[in-house]
Amino acid sequence: MKQFCAYLTIGLFSVFTLPTLAQSASTPLLSLMDQQKFRVVQTEIDKITNYQQQADLVLLKAKAMYSLRQAKPLEQWMEKVLTDHPTHAQLHYIAAMNKFSLAQEANIFSAAGLAKEGLSLLKQAAALDPADLEIQRGLIGFYTSAPSIAGGDTEEAARLITSLTSKDPVQGTLEQARLLANDEKRQEAQDLIEQQLQSHPNNVDLLTLKAALLSLKDDNNTAFALYQQCAELADNADDKYASLYQLGRLAAAKNQDAAIGIRSLEQYLSFYQDSDNRQLAWAKLRLAQIHFSQQDFAKATQLVQQLRLEKDQQEKFTDELKAFEKQLKKVKTS
Repeated sequence: MKQFCAYLTIGLFSVFTLPTLAQSASTPLLSLMDQQKFRVVQTEIDKITNYQQQADLVLLKAKAMYSLRQAKPLEQWMEKVLTDHPTHAQLHYIAAMNKFSLAQEANIFSAAGLAKEGLSLLKQAAALDPADLEIQRGLIGFYTSAPSIAGGDTEEAARLITSLTSKDPVQGTLEQARLLANDEKRQEAQDLIEQQLQSHPNNVDLLTLKAALLSLKDDNNTAFALYQQCAELADNADDKYASLYQLGRLAAAKNQDAAIGIRSLEQYLSFYQDSDNRQLAWAKLRLAQIHFSQQDFAKATQLVQQLRLEKDQQEKFTDELKAFEKQLKKVKTS
């Protein structure tokens, strides 16, 4: 159950389409969302009189709560929201994604039921707005990854991918490639992307997935060059800074260009400073690792000292930080 829920929820915010707000509110709130300052967004919307009547503001708050992983409070609040806005497709979509998040953390007896509730909401969202590609991708992800007991259906996923491809060849190709990659058919996935790139050579989504697949094959030089291209071509903050993070990761972990890695991570940390971005600690650790590789132990130590103050980090991060601290300490005492 956790595997398919993770497929649906990890990095979901990066594909959220932000709504068009009233001009008076749009610039500051959308800028805050771009910088992933979700708590600030939530607080500012709560200050707006009768915001509950404005679906665009309600949607922004829902996305902020979802991104903060406030699953239980969001579930309770969404019951009233969907009553007030029964025909809003994106609000049904957020409610569905939140159900999947709850299923991910639930025990085995509750998870399947929550997943089915999420699927029902997702179907409602698709019925309310059949043209919403984000919702279609959510359905494909569910049918592809969910166990059959929870509603998974690979035949339905294939049908939806075919339908999506007829409407949007790029998005259809991306979903088909992801499906192949999940089945360990990475070369077939890459071949599909290459075919589509012939017609859309500057499509950031295609280039990003190609870079990710090449990175999995340890073709890090090519992946690094592609991520540089993606960062330059990106027309939104999520795509740009995700690519910059990958440049830093490859520089730290795969010995790619250290100077580019440092510049990329410094831009990333500056943009998301004081935000709710989930990868800030990882970005600092990667930057420390690059400085270590360049024998700038003072900067590496300074970043590690900051990281020691970080709370509620995942076990994988904590383990890697401890290993790096030992490496740094060994060099400083030798």
